[in-house]
Amino acid sequence: MSSGAAKKGKAAAAAPVYVAAGNGYYRLQGGDQDQLYFLGSDNQYHPVLRVRVAAGAVMPQADRDALVQYLMAHNNVIVNSANQGVRITSVIVTESLHKSKSTDTNLTDHYSVQLSNSTLQANDGSSHLLHFRPGDGNNQFYYRDAMTRTQITALQSKRNANRHRKKGGGSKDNNNNKKPPPSGGGAKKKVVVQK
Repeated sequence: MSSGAAKKGKAAAAAPVYVAAGNGYYRLQGGDQDQLYFLGSDNQYHPVLRVRVAAGAVMPQADRDALVQYLMAHNNVIVNSANQGVRITSVIVTESLHKSKSTDTNLTDHYSVQLSNSTLQANDGSSHLLHFRPGDGNNQFYYRDAMTRTQITALQSKRNANRHRKKGGGSKDNNNNKKPPPSGGGAKKKVVVQK
């Protein structure tokens, strides 16, 4: 059989068909009817992402909608530290709206949101942390380096500790009389385990 005959014998893969679903959204014909799509600024159809909220966190529907709109404005893509586009498929709110611990007083309260995809999840469960400020579109911030949840927690704990550390090496009178490190020197105490 010639290559031309082989090409004619194979059915051409049909392009997906999107049908209007109202309010500017679309559905994939023959696909999951619960999944909405939008036509992005790149003239491609992208899924409207579902925002999940972790146990203990709270995010009102209006703020969820604002988060989805923020991601849609960027076609569900962020740019990582290697200047590569990362397509986001998973959005999880991990912390409710809280005060920013930044020293910049212009920053408003924000949610902590993990942005991820299957590639990042398969690569040690990493995600990009987004500080989402629902009423402050110009001050959204995300970490361009993907981190595991453990790394994110350690980073937040370190920053929090540094903000609350006393100036001048830890002494109350600020005369640079440094305290020894915790459990830092001296003779080791023998631990006796009672039976």
